[in-house]
Amino acid sequence: MDVMRILISGLLVLLLAGCAAVATGPRFDERVAALESRPDEAMLVVYRPDRVTGGHDLVNISVNRRDRGVMQARGYMLLRLKPGCGEIAIQTQRRGIFSRTGLWLEPGQIEYFRLNYRESFGGWWMSTTPEDEALVELHDLRESADYDSGDPSRMQGCSYGGSLD
Repeated sequence: MDVMRILISGLLVLLLAGCAAVATGPRFDERVAALESRPDEAMLVVYRPDRVTGGHDLVNISVNRRDRGVMQARGYMLLRLKPGCGEIAIQTQRRGIFSRTGLWLEPGQIEYFRLNYRESFGGWWMSTTPEDEALVELHDLRESADYDSGDPSRMQGCSYGGSLD
């Protein structure tokens, strides 16, 4: 009987630990007005759809080598940036996967980046997503907690050697 109690307690702890990684902020449809970018800025909308859990691995997001926060499962971030050239990078906390891609952002542009996960392809990668598709996927997602959305990072120089497509 004690063994069964220990097993059940252990399973409950694991379940609660997994839930802690789920975004709990305002729903995207409540923040859609925040998508209005200013003419002297651009905006990145980075999101992690419901179907992309990745074992609840937490994903660090950085722009131009500046840490912007942790993307939680079923979450999104609204990142204001200065227009120009730069890079966005992700690094997972548990699996140690690192991926980055180049950016070119025009004044007033809003770019959508989806975090993708597939075990058979080695884990995480990012992809740009058309606005109409992104808005459907973002609708019920919640804002990730504790990230730096303000103080736009200046997009100067292209230190990233990869393609900007």
